[in-house]
Amino acid sequence: MAQVTWTIRALDDLDKITDYYAEISPAYAARLIKDIFNAEKQLERFPASGRIVPEANVPTFREIIVRGYRVIYAHVDYEQVDILGVRSSKIPLSDFPSESS
Repeated sequence: MAQVTWTIRALDDLDKITDYYAEISPAYAARLIKDIFNAEKQLERFPASGRIVPEANVPTFREIIVRGYRVIYAHVDYEQVDILGVRSSKIPLSDFPSESS
Protein backbone atom coordinates (compact mmCIF):
# COMPACT_ATOMS: atom_id res chain seq x y z
CA MET A 1 0.00 0.00 0.00
CA ALA A 2 1.13 3.51 -0.80
CA GLN A 3 1.76 6.11 1.88
CA VAL A 4 -0.58 9.08 1.30
CA THR A 5 0.58 12.50 2.49
CA TRP A 6 -1.53 15.67 2.51
CA THR A 7 0.27 18.93 1.74
CA ILE A 8 -0.50 22.00 3.81
CA ARG A 9 -2.10 23.52 0.72
CA ALA A 10 -4.46 20.54 0.36
CA LEU A 11 -5.41 20.69 4.04
CA ASP A 12 -6.09 24.43 3.67
CA ASP A 13 -8.34 23.65 0.70
CA LEU A 14 -10.26 21.15 2.84
CA ASP A 15 -10.67 23.71 5.62
CA LYS A 16 -12.10 26.26 3.17
CA ILE A 17 -14.51 23.72 1.66
CA THR A 18 -15.63 22.59 5.11
CA ASP A 19 -16.16 26.17 6.30
CA TYR A 20 -18.18 27.03 3.20
CA TYR A 21 -20.53 24.05 3.38
CA ALA A 22 -20.81 24.07 7.18
CA GLU A 23 -22.63 27.40 6.88
CA ILE A 24 -25.13 25.95 4.40
CA SER A 25 -25.46 22.34 5.56
CA PRO A 26 -23.23 20.82 8.24
CA ALA A 27 -24.49 17.35 7.29
CA TYR A 28 -23.45 17.83 3.65
CA ALA A 29 -20.08 19.21 4.73
CA ALA A 30 -19.47 16.10 6.85
CA ARG A 31 -20.45 13.74 4.00
CA LEU A 32 -18.28 15.58 1.50
CA ILE A 33 -15.20 15.47 3.73
CA LYS A 34 -15.85 11.79 4.48
CA ASP A 35 -16.04 11.04 0.75
CA ILE A 36 -12.80 12.94 0.11
CA PHE A 37 -11.05 10.92 2.80
CA ASN A 38 -12.45 7.74 1.24
CA ALA A 39 -10.63 8.79 -1.94
CA GLU A 40 -7.44 8.76 0.14
CA LYS A 41 -8.11 5.11 0.99
CA GLN A 42 -8.52 4.36 -2.72
CA LEU A 43 -5.13 5.96 -3.42
CA GLU A 44 -3.47 3.88 -0.72
CA ARG A 45 -4.46 0.72 -2.58
CA PHE A 46 -4.46 1.97 -6.17
CA PRO A 47 -2.17 5.01 -6.47
CA ALA A 48 -2.44 5.23 -10.27
CA SER A 49 -6.25 5.00 -10.31
CA GLY A 50 -6.91 8.67 -11.03
CA ARG A 51 -6.75 10.29 -14.42
CA ILE A 52 -3.91 12.55 -15.53
CA VAL A 53 -4.74 16.19 -14.79
CA PRO A 54 -5.65 17.54 -18.26
CA GLU A 55 -4.28 21.05 -17.64
CA ALA A 56 -0.93 19.72 -16.48
CA ASN A 57 -0.51 16.85 -18.97
CA VAL A 58 2.17 15.38 -16.72
CA PRO A 59 1.80 11.65 -15.97
CA THR A 60 2.66 12.07 -12.29
CA PHE A 61 -0.09 14.67 -11.68
CA ARG A 62 -3.39 12.84 -11.30
CA GLU A 63 -6.85 13.50 -9.93
CA ILE A 64 -9.91 11.77 -8.58
CA ILE A 65 -13.28 13.53 -8.82
CA VAL A 66 -15.32 13.50 -5.60
CA ARG A 67 -18.74 15.23 -5.54
CA GLY A 68 -17.63 17.90 -7.99
CA TYR A 69 -14.21 18.39 -6.41
CA ARG A 70 -10.87 17.44 -7.89
CA VAL A 71 -8.57 15.69 -5.45
CA ILE A 72 -5.25 16.44 -7.15
CA TYR A 73 -2.23 14.37 -6.27
CA ALA A 74 1.30 13.52 -7.31
CA HIS A 75 1.76 9.83 -7.95
CA VAL A 76 5.42 9.71 -7.03
CA ASP A 77 5.61 5.91 -7.15
CA TYR A 78 3.65 2.94 -5.85
CA GLU A 79 4.97 3.67 -2.37
CA GLN A 80 4.18 7.41 -2.18
CA VAL A 81 1.24 9.67 -3.08
CA ASP A 82 1.16 13.37 -2.20
CA ILE A 83 -2.24 15.08 -2.23
CA LEU A 84 -1.54 18.56 -3.59
CA GLY A 85 -4.95 20.20 -3.50
CA VAL A 86 -8.73 19.88 -3.55
CA ARG A 87 -10.40 22.20 -6.04
CA SER A 88 -13.84 22.70 -7.52
CA SER A 89 -14.16 20.96 -10.88
CA LYS A 90 -15.94 24.08 -12.16
CA ILE A 91 -12.80 26.20 -11.91
CA PRO A 92 -9.87 25.58 -14.29
CA LEU A 93 -6.48 25.07 -12.71
CA SER A 94 -4.04 27.84 -13.43
CA ASP A 95 -1.42 27.24 -10.76
CA PHE A 96 -0.33 23.66 -11.39
CA PRO A 97 2.76 22.88 -13.46
CA SER A 98 2.51 21.67 -17.01
CA GLU A 99 4.86 19.75 -19.25
CA SER A 100 6.07 22.98 -20.85
CA SER A 101 6.88 24.73 -17.54
